[in-house]
Amino acid sequence: MTFRLRTMSSIQVWAKVHCMEQRMSFSTTMETLGKEKRMPAAPFYGFTPQNGIHVLKDSWTQKRYLGQQSAYLSENLEDAISVAFDAAPQREDNFRLGRELTPVENMAETSEERRLESAMMSRWSNDEMWTIPKAWRRLVAFQVPLRANQHGGGFGEIDLLGVNQTGVPVVVELKKSPKADADGRTQSTETPLRMVLEAATYALVLRKNWKNFREAWVNRLREIEMPDDIIQRVPPNLETVPLVAVAPASFWLEWLPFTEKGTNQLSPETWASFALLLKRLEEMNLPVSFLSISGHYHDINSLAVQPLINFPPV
Repeated sequence: MTFRLRTMSSIQVWAKVHCMEQRMSFSTTMETLGKEKRMPAAPFYGFTPQNGIHVLKDSWTQKRYLGQQSAYLSENLEDAISVAFDAAPQREDNFRLGRELTPVENMAETSEERRLESAMMSRWSNDEMWTIPKAWRRLVAFQVPLRANQHGGGFGEIDLLGVNQTGVPVVVELKKSPKADADGRTQSTETPLRMVLEAATYALVLRKNWKNFREAWVNRLREIEMPDDIIQRVPPNLETVPLVAVAPASFWLEWLPFTEKGTNQLSPETWASFALLLKRLEEMNLPVSFLSISGHYHDINSLAVQPLINFPPV
């Protein structure tokens, strides 16, 4: 039996080597891309309090890490607030405190949060409504713009702006009810931590812009005929800004310790860390209150609010 020795030409050798090089290059490229796409490790996802609360409000949004994120922020809250204050935009005018309210029936069905916001504004802009403890005397404005330009940089609009008995603006952050999954369970909601950080961020913008904002604020209070004694108490310098987190009862059921999600997903240590953060915010003149709203935005007169007592549950 004879054997034929097959040899490769120089072109064939080059082609084989080039193919191997391309495979190695492709493999290296894919490995690099995989590393670039890989998310930073939980629970902080590559962020620290030194990024500022205006960044953390959109980055620390995970229910399972509420305790760890709250504890880390509590230890470094002064830095996180200072960075956000420095980054806050300066807006000279056109705060649009008297913008026209769009009726609920003229809004898209999908705009549930905006519909609720509109209904609340209609309901609590009325001077005959009761003064809500640790919250507002009346609602004064909605969707108050904070950006200095079209690039918000983590600064958007205040959902609702109220006034308390001392003439101070109250930042109100609103969330809608959780949606339902196909199997009948509720989907996850946004976290109370995010609500608080959003409201605190907007409060810092008001502080930074108070010199310009105060005049527009006083004019708005006069326009809606607030009592003179309240207008006269509007402070020359804005130090304390109350924060109010409002959501329907179905939202809070996801977080209270007598539901499956509230009991199994949140430990006493988690709530203790969140409570400590709230205490630190109050020490920095950003006291937080939580309200539950009931009723439906299609029937404005059905809307009612109640302060949450002993929340967080520690």
